[in-house]
Amino acid sequence: MLLLHKQLNEAQTPPAKKRIQQQIQATDRQINQLVSELYALTDEEIVIVEGA
Repeated sequence: MLLLHKQLNEAQTPPAKKRIQQQIQATDRQINQLVSELYALTDEEIVIVEGA
């Protein structure tokens, strides 16, 4: 994730920035899913955490 943000800051063109932002969003979703599984969060708990 840190590398993606560094790449975003260094991106020169709008298409490159958009591609990297999409990668950041996908990575963020994957991280959230893994954390939810790791802590065995219920759907209600996930809503609470994501709303915070």
